[in-house]
Amino acid sequence: IGQFPPPGFFKDTPISQYSNQFKLNFLSALNITQPLLSRLTPGASLIYMTSFLAFEPIQGMGAYSASKAALVAWIKTLARETRPHVRVNVVSTTKLDSPEARSRFGDKATERLISPEDVAHVIVLLTTPKTRSISGAVIPVYGNFTLEDPSSMR
Repeated sequence: IGQFPPPGFFKDTPISQYSNQFKLNFLSALNITQPLLSRLTPGASLIYMTSFLAFEPIQGMGAYSASKAALVAWIKTLARETRPHVRVNVVSTTKLDSPEARSRFGDKATERLISPEDVAHVIVLLTTPKTRSISGAVIPVYGNFTLEDPSSMR
């Protein structure tokens, strides 16, 4: 669940876009999670997705970055509230490899896109008993991505 809005500086961004981003990227997770909590059995694992922009915001992406940062803060709180019975973690990614991404960014950025399979492996690992002590963590899956030249990913 989520949406990546068109970039825009704060002074030019309607407050309604901030509200929309919080509804899509933050409140949707709360609305889905709250009714599930009473149904989870001990040892259950909740895994959410966020973006590196929650930690490394860039100009023009304030609404999106703030909504993803709010999600991370809430997940860390939820992890403390549900310990030790339920594990709650978040996987943070950059750009995922997809036909749309390849079309948008071209061949020069392909090696910097994250494989959906790599993300899936991390998610599966977080559901196993091997990670029973991990809760409230942000797991980065960034591959070869760096912020040094964000224009190469536009």
